[in-house]
Amino acid sequence: MGLVLERELEALAKKHSCVKEVWGIGLMYVIEFWSDEKLNLEKIHQTLFDEGYIVGVKVSANILRFYPPLTIETEQINSMILILDEILK
Repeated sequence: MGLVLERELEALAKKHSCVKEVWGIGLMYVIEFWSDEKLNLEKIHQTLFDEGYIVGVKVSANILRFYPPLTIETEQINSMILILDEILK
């Protein structure tokens, strides 16, 4: 599942110029955003939470952290990526 998460986050990064970098290992990944972008990471974090996804946020570092459970399935990853894609448009 780590490879699925990595592939989907990398595809998202290529699609949205606001993403500076994606890095991680296993199922622990981070999306870093450019600091000059007009993103409201707290709002993104809250929207994902409202949709049922618990992600970490560190506004001062412009990052979202993904630490899904080891039991996560491909459909759940894809659903989260779709929601995040809509938010970043």
